[in-house]
Amino acid sequence: MEFFFGFIIGFYDGLIGPGTGTFFILVFIAFLGKDFLHASANAKILNVATNFASLLYLGSTNHIVFKIAIPMAIF
Repeated sequence: MEFFFGFIIGFYDGLIGPGTGTFFILVFIAFLGKDFLHASANAKILNVATNFASLLYLGSTNHIVFKIAIPMAIF
């Protein structure tokens, strides 16, 4: 069951992105029985991990357009 939710949320995160943490929180609370504080903390950790993984992948394949990425990161 966790694999299914991970796949769906990962697909959404890669395709659309914003709101992924909310979906993590909802799954942690509704299906895994965690309280909101722990669900929120775990969602933040997973969100950082997915962002870091995409940064590593896109950076290693030279798909980052730094002329756009640096100003976006600053502002």
